[in-house]
Amino acid sequence: MQVSNPYPNPVGVGGMVKFDLLSSCPTSVNWSVLTSAFRMIYGETVAVNGSKTVAWNLKDQKGVAVGIGLYYVKVQAPTGDAVILKVQVGN
Repeated sequence: MQVSNPYPNPVGVGGMVKFDLLSSCPTSVNWSVLTSAFRMIYGETVAVNGSKTVAWNLKDQKGVAVGIGLYYVKVQAPTGDAVILKVQVGN
């Protein structure tokens, strides 16, 4: 599995950040958003068959907008391999 860098990055408050996933065979990928203290605030599982763009609307699991700061996006394949991406929210 391949994961692109998040874009745009940094992203303005109220915006949306995206990243692309690429897999040579159908798979399910777990991705989650963590605060700078590594507390998970959002997560979901997506099916990937080839190329897929995933978007985060800068909200937590309850639908509340996140504050300005640094966040981490963890993308984990079923094999256990994980990629950590940094996302800066705010100016």
